[in-house]
This record gives sequence, structure tokens and C-alpha cells, in this order.
Amino acid sequence: MSFTRALVLRKFTPGPEDPSEMLSEGSAIIKSRDWLFNLAMRSAGGLSGLMFVFLAAVFFWRRPLVDRVSLRLIALISLFDLLHCILQTMPKEQDVTRKRWGFFFIDFFSYGSIYLSSSIAFNLQMVFLRKSRTPLPRYVEYLYYIVPLTVCLLHFAPQYIYAATRGWTMNGQDIASRTPEFLLLACLGILFIPYVFVLYNIITSLLVMYSLYTKQKAITRVLNSVSRETHGLLSGSNPSTAHDTLSASASSASISVSPKERQQLKLARRVYKISIRIALYPLAPTVGLVLMSIFYLRQYFVTMTYKSDVHTFVWLTTMSFFVLPVIAFINFVIFLTDPAVLKVISEVRRSIRIKMGRTDNFKSSDSRSRSPGRVVSKKASITISESGALSETMQVDSSSLISTYDLEKTNSYQSDGLFDTPGALEESRPFVSAIDGLQDDAVMRRVRASGDGESDYQDLL
Repeated sequence: MSFTRALVLRKFTPGPEDPSEMLSEGSAIIKSRDWLFNLAMRSAGGLSGLMFVFLAAVFFWRRPLVDRVSLRLIALISLFDLLHCILQTMPKEQDVTRKRWGFFFIDFFSYGSIYLSSSIAFNLQMVFLRKSRTPLPRYVEYLYYIVPLTVCLLHFAPQYIYAATRGWTMNGQDIASRTPEFLLLACLGILFIPYVFVLYNIITSLLVMYSLYTKQKAITRVLNSVSRETHGLLSGSNPSTAHDTLSASASSASISVSPKERQQLKLARRVYKISIRIALYPLAPTVGLVLMSIFYLRQYFVTMTYKSDVHTFVWLTTMSFFVLPVIAFINFVIFLTDPAVLKVISEVRRSIRIKMGRTDNFKSSDSRSRSPGRVVSKKASITISESGALSETMQVDSSSLISTYDLEKTNSYQSDGLFDTPGALEESRPFVSAIDGLQDDAVMRRVRASGDGESDYQDLL
């Protein structure tokens, strides 16, 4: 009789049973499902490895396309997930010391990915929610990596040092379930710090998405208002006097937006829209942490005392197989919609078409975003180097310009006057004050720095 059928029949037998016998049956069923565990882990490792190889290859091929703090963190998270999957599917060492090191690195890579996702949330906070224009210190860029990895090391190193002194292969190995020691280990020693980080991720991501959505709606209202006003003025005016009439009316209107500012507002709205996808990255570990909590609840509440405990034990253990695969799959789905990935795919297609000599039918994303007959102005533009220094480069054609500034370098945009250098950019009029928070927004300062408002919105990320 199979173990599964035995468990079903056991449900109809009254009274408690032998815990050791039930544990043996449950363990046998779980062992028979090793193929499912290996399949889940290898699938997660494949997705994570694909993301890491893709980002690493593009980084060395054309760095500005993926030179973004959040993408660098995603690359490191993908590497951690890949190493975690490799360690989980490797044959287990018999030596106690090697097994202990293996379990330590499994925990380090697993929880390190969660802590690194909080760095993405912090980066989003600095870009979209920070009001101050005071430049951030240069070392903040390194703290994105140092802080989460240090926290992870301090989280597990003491536990495994203590396990080594007791001769255990993993932390809390001989601590029995349903004891105060087990609750202390599970709630404070293992799950407390990850829950703090994930809670920060949820709050920050939701605030960022709400802020971006609010600014999108505000810009849309302003543009619709200007369009209605412009249409009304032009419909009742001569073409020769339409411009003068519009200017005179706009000067007395509550909202005054020049054509140049209108293009910049449209570009900013597109940036806000696609940035919401980036704000989804920190939310990925949430589901995985819930499944991880179930794994520890299984050990506390399932006592192998009654017949139904075996079924619960097997079901909860099977769920714990998918902690990492769920996180890796969510990250991969968000990754596929990332604007930088779409930009890379566009550039690869462009390079292939050029090599095949089919450039006549190719239209870049820059040219597609412009209406026919619009002339690309040949004026100087601002390039932000990795160190944050400013340098002037002549913009011959925006389709061949690869911008090196991104949303994370908030310290490069200290004031609006920074971009009013004579000969570098046209002097911009004050922006509409009807949109709350837009004046000091980092994205809008970058859009204004683009000069004509016609830059590819991907270059602003």
C-alpha cells in the first residue's frame, strides 16, 4: 500500500499514534518528492542565471544601457539566487564542517537577496520621495551593497558559530519544536530581521507607486487643460494671429505652459509610468517570506501526535520547496517588463539590422517618438559622467546619443540653475506651479536638463 493511501485511511482511525512512525512515513513521502524540489530549484536557478548573464553581458557590451543602481542590485540578487540553487541541488557532504558551511551559505544567499531588495526600495525612496536637493555623499552608492550584506553576515554568523561549538550542522539543529527556545530562534533569530526589511519594502514601494501615479494624473490634467484652451483659441483665431492670441491668453491664465514645457511634461509622464514597474522589484520577496514563515510554523504546530499531522507535515514541507522559485519567477516577470531590458532588445535589433545592411527600413525609438517634419536641433547637451562631473558634448543626432545619466544619480542635479550654463542649454521658463511636488522632482529636473524635451525616455532611467 502506498504511503499516500495509508495517510488517507489513517484519517478514519481514532486516537493518537506513534510520533516516530508518523515522522518516518512523512519523511518517506517527502523524499519521494525530491524530483519536484530539484525541478523547482533548477528552474529558479535557470531564470536567475539567465538574468545575471544577460545583465553582465550588456554591462560589458554597452554599459550605459544598464548602468542603473536597481539593475546592478538585481544582477547581484540573481547571482545569489543562482548560487543558492546550486548549493541546494548539490549532493550533500558527509563531513560535518562542510555541511555546516553549506547550510551557512544557503542561508546567507537566501536572506541576502531579501536584504538587497531593500536597497532597491531605498534607492527608489531617494529618487522619487526625497525632497531635499542637497547632494548625497558619494559613498551612498557603495552602501547599497555593504549595508545589506553586512546585516546578513551579522544575522547568521553568530548562529553558526554557536552551532559549531555545539557540533551541529545547522543553526538550531537540536532545538525541539513547541519549546520557548524554538520560538525564540524562529521569531527573533531568523524571521524578525527579514520581516522588518520586507515591511520597509512594502511601505516604500507603495508610497513610490502612489506618488508616481499621482504625478501622472496631475500632468495629464494640466496637458488636457492646455489642449482644450489651445484648441479653443486656435478655432476662433486667424492662423497669422493665433500664436499672439495664445501667448496673450496664456499669460493671464492660471496655467502657463510653453510648447517646449509641454513636450517635457509628456516625457516626464512616460518616465513616471514606466518607473512604476521598477517599484515592483522590492515586493518580490514578500510571497517568499510568507512561505518561509509557513516552513517554521510547520515545525512548531505539527507535533506528529494525530493522524492528520502527517498530511499537514507533507503539505507544508512541499510548499517550502517553492520559496526561492516564487521569488525568482516574480523577479523574472518584472525583469521582462523593465524599460532597460526593452531598450537593450531594441538596441540589439538595431545592431543586427545595421550589420545586415537593412538600415533604410529601420526607425529608432527616437525617430518613432517624433512627428514628421520635426527638426532635431544641433546644440550642446549635458553628459553626466559616473563621477557626477559635468562635461559638454555636441549633440549631432539624438538617435546616436547614449545618455549616461540615470535616475539614481540625484546628487548630479543640485539646482535648476545648474543647467542654465550659457551655450549649454536654453534657459528654461519656470515650470507650472499647478502640479504639487513637480517643481522639486528629480525626474523633472532631468527632463528639463534634456533641453528640448525630445530625448528618449529610456535614457532618463
